[in-house]
Formats: sequence, C-alpha cells, structure tokens
Amino acid sequence: MFNLSETKTRTVLDNLFECREENLCALTDVDKQKIKLITSNNDSYDKLFKIIENLSNDSEKLEKVRDSLDSYIDKINIIGAYENEKFYKTRICRCNKFNFRL
Repeated sequence: MFNLSETKTRTVLDNLFECREENLCALTDVDKQKIKLITSNNDSYDKLFKIIENLSNDSEKLEKVRDSLDSYIDKINIIGAYENEKFYKTRICRCNKFNFRL
C-alpha cells in the first residue's frame, strides 16, 4: 500500500512524464533515418494483406481483416507506450534515490 509521500511522488512523476512526453516521443532526423534503416526489410503487413486478399474476393471481409490488423497494431503500440512510460518513471525514481542528476 502506498503512503502519502509515495502518492505525491507518483503524481509528480506523472506530471513530469506528461511535460516531457512530447519531447520524448519526437523523432529527430537521425531517429527517422535509423527507423528507416532498421525497418527497411519489414513489409510484413503488406505481404500478409496480399496473402489474405488472395484468399477472398469479399471486400467487406477484407475490410474487417484490415481493421482487425490495424487494431492489433494499435494495441501493440499502446503497450509499447505504456512500457516506455513505466521505464522512464523507474529511471527517474532510481536516479532520485541515488541523488543522480539527469
């Protein structure tokens, strides 16, 4: 169970993360180039959808499949964002515990 000071710390951490979130998520030109490089051979979404298109001529079913795939990808992105926030806050707590400055 959290005591009052832990609750305040969590609120401060939440506020700190929210203030820095936009900067943390912003992509620089270097980031964009790195992402382009590490994903250059990953066209699995397009390949998968082409396979599915060959299995059915029903455009309504295909749209449902595409929506499901997009929803799944969104879920993965949401989980990644949650994990990033968690690790950011953990790092802040550890640095404060040892009186490190970021």
